[in-house]
Amino acid sequence: MVRSGTIPKDKKVFRFSKIPPLIFCLDENHHLIQENLSSCAQIVPISGNDLSPLKALKVLSEMGYREILLEGGPSLNDSFFRLNLVSRIYLTIVPFIIGKKDLPSITGGREEYLDFDLKKWNLISSETLENEIFLIYENEMFLRP
Repeated sequence: MVRSGTIPKDKKVFRFSKIPPLIFCLDENHHLIQENLSSCAQIVPISGNDLSPLKALKVLSEMGYREILLEGGPSLNDSFFRLNLVSRIYLTIVPFIIGKKDLPSITGGREEYLDFDLKKWNLISSETLENEIFLIYENEMFLRP
């Protein structure tokens, strides 16, 4: 979901994807994104002045998708978390200490989530590979039987 501008064509997602990734954009930046990325991505313009997660999910559902992976930044993640649309969190722990304050977190909201402490996330998988730990948490609300 690209609200303004475009994405550099040299990103790994464009070089290593087996199928072209979907990019949702607004009408106002559709031409620019189409011009830069039409050879390596499927561009999906959304009418209006906001890239609502619900609009994107509706289009994806109409295209036959049932699950998506958010590979974005804090703003994208926040827009889905605020609407309680996230069923799983994939976390990777690596042994790097950055040491800088005010770095973005997994979500970039301006205020805390209401009742965040009442939502339960269950650890469903943990795996160690070389020097990294891969964790998967599932939102209890979405647990599959």
